[in-house]
Amino acid sequence: MTCARSSNVGGKLEGKLEGEASALLRVLARRGIAIDDGMRARVLACSDAATLDAWLDRAATAADATEVFGDGGA
Repeated sequence: MTCARSSNVGGKLEGKLEGEASALLRVLARRGIAIDDGMRARVLACSDAATLDAWLDRAATAADATEVFGDGGA
């Protein structure tokens, strides 16, 4: 039963990360903040919920991608 539970938890986390990434990309698009393919790939590959949360929070008020991701894109 532990393996099934562990697998389920992993699946839930993966789903949360995908949802956060999707929401971030949607907010950026709706706000007219352009990102390049590299930034998009970085968002989709991000496996840290705290980072995605921070980016999403910044995307709500940012004027451009640099304000969301910073100079290094993270």
